[in-house]
Amino acid sequence: MLDWAPGRSDLNAKATVRVIAEGGGDTKPDRSRLEAAASMLVECGFQVNRIGRFGVNIEGPAETFEKALGVCVVPDEATVATARPAEPELSKLVDLVEIASAPTLFSK
Repeated sequence: MLDWAPGRSDLNAKATVRVIAEGGGDTKPDRSRLEAAASMLVECGFQVNRIGRFGVNIEGPAETFEKALGVCVVPDEATVATARPAEPELSKLVDLVEIASAPTLFSK
């Protein structure tokens, strides 16, 4: 079990941030919107691992998730939450954050 508390900066998390299409709905966003979101996420302090068809895969400290996206990272727990970005321009581009749980490693 991790010794963790909100605001702890040494807990890193990986997540996919869904990018909103221009007209909303479930349509695929334009590449330019995906790249704009990725650029803003880098400015917020995240590392971008991949730009996908519907979202951006990021990695960063729990503190950055809380400050930049308004999402709390819970250790060893997968989470899907509504993004509440602090940056107004980013809030026009993203709406959902899916935080991956740490992988379970099995050894022989």
